[in-house]
Amino acid sequence: MSKKKKITVSIFTILLCVLISFAWINEIQNPHGRVLALRFNEAAIATSELEVKLYVDVSEDEFDEITSLYDEEKAPDLESYNDFAPGSRKKFKVEIKNLSEDATTLRILLSDIVCENEELRNNIIIGTNGFNGFDANYPAPEVQNKRLSDGINDSGSFVLVDHVDLPPLDVDNTVTIYFYIMFSAAGSENLEDMTFSIGTINFLSL
Repeated sequence: MSKKKKITVSIFTILLCVLISFAWINEIQNPHGRVLALRFNEAAIATSELEVKLYVDVSEDEFDEITSLYDEEKAPDLESYNDFAPGSRKKFKVEIKNLSEDATTLRILLSDIVCENEELRNNIIIGTNGFNGFDANYPAPEVQNKRLSDGINDSGSFVLVDHVDLPPLDVDNTVTIYFYIMFSAAGSENLEDMTFSIGTINFLSL
C-alpha cells in the first residue's frame, strides 16, 4: 500500500490519564511555598504497526517505563508525585518503532483534556524538549512550548507532534521524543485546589 493511499492506517491510543491538582501549603512547612501534585495511571498500549513505550522522569533524567498492556484485567493504581512546585515540570519520553516495511507519518495528540478554568489553562505549559533517532532523511519535529489555552482545540485535544516521518522497519529505527507538562511560575493562589486531566495520548499513523 503506497503512502499516498494510506489515509489512516491505525489509531493507536495510550491511556495516560494525567490528573494534576494544586495545593498551597504554609511556607514554614515547605520553603518553596506552593506545591503541585501530579498523579497519573500507567499507560495502556494497544496492538498496532507502531511499537511504543512510555516513560516518566522520576529523578534527574532517570526514566521509569510506565507502559502496560491494554487488555489488563486490573487497572493500575494511581501514582503520586509531590513537591512539584510552580515553574517545575514533569518530564516524559516515548520510544517509537515503526514495525512496517514502509515509512509512515506520525501525529501525537494529547486528548480528552478536561480543564474548565481559563486561568489554569493559561498556566499549564506543554511542550517537547528533545529528540533521538532522527536524521537528515527523517528529520525531527519542531520543538514546541505552548500554553494549554493556546494549543487545545474545540475537541479537547492538544497536538504534541504533527506530521513527522518515521523510518521503515530496521534494527536501528527507534526514535525517542521527550515532552513535558509544566506549571507556570506565574500561577497564582487562585488556582488552589484546581485540577485538570489528560485522558489519552493518541499515536496516529497517517
